Amino acid sequence: MPVPWIKSVRDSHELKIFATETVSKGPWNSVFQNAIVEFNRLSSAMQLGVRFRQIGEPPDISAVTRGANVQFEAAAGTVHEVTLRNKFGEVFGQFTENVSGTEVHGLTMPQVWENDKGVKEQFRAYIYVPSTPQFFVGPAGQQTRRDVGDGVKLFIAVHEMVHACGLSLNQEHSPETDADLFIGQPQPSPGSKKEDDKLRIHLGPLVKLPKDPPEPPLFLSARTANMIKSIW
Repeated sequence: MPVPWIKSVRDSHELKIFATETVSKGPWNSVFQNAIVEFNRLSSAMQLGVRFRQIGEPPDISAVTRGANVQFEAAAGTVHEVTLRNKFGEVFGQFTENVSGTEVHGLTMPQVWENDKGVKEQFRAYIYVPSTPQFFVGPAGQQTRRDVGDGVKLFIAVHEMVHACGLSLNQEHSPETDADLFIGQPQPSPGSKKEDDKLRIHLGPLVKLPKDPPEPPLFLSARTANMIKSIW
C-alpha cells in the first residue's frame, strides 16, 4: 500500500527536492528542471495534492524537518547514505545499494518509520537515476550502445518522482492493461537520432495506440493518480 509522508510534509503539500552536483553540474540538469515542471503540470491537471520545489539544501541527517525531503542524484555503482542520526551521533537510518549507470530505469529509496501510533510514515526519499542511460541501436548482430535522448531521461526522472511521493512497491506500478508513465518495465524504442528515442509502455508487439509509445507530455492514469491522492 502507498505510504503517506509525515504530517508536516503532508500539510505543506510539497516535497522539497535537492539535486546533487552529479545532476546540477552534469547532463541531467536540464532534464531534472524539466521533470519538476512536468510533474507539477500533471499534479495540477489531476489534482494530486503534492508538488515538487527545488531547494539548495540537502537532507539534514540530524533533523527530518530541515533541508530537502527528497535528494536527486545521478549514479553508477554503489551508493551509500546515512539518512538519520540521533542526538548522540548514533546512526539509525542508512542503506547501501547498487545502481546501474547505463540501464533505462532508476532507483528510489524511501525512508520510513513508524509514528507513535504504530503507523508507517515516510520521512525522506533518495532518487538515483543512471548517470548515462543507453539503448542498443543498429541492426541485429551489429548493435552498439549509445546514450539515450532527453525524452527518455525525462520519463525516468518523473517515474522516480512518483515513487518518491509514497508509491514504493513494485505492485503499485501500472499494469499493462492501464499503462502510463508509472509502468514497471517500459520497453526501449530507439529513434534514428537521440531526440526521437522513446519508451514503449505496452510490452507486447507494437500496436498503434494513441498513448503508445509515450513522449512528452507524459501522462498518468486515474489509477496512479488516485493512489497518490489517497496519501496526500
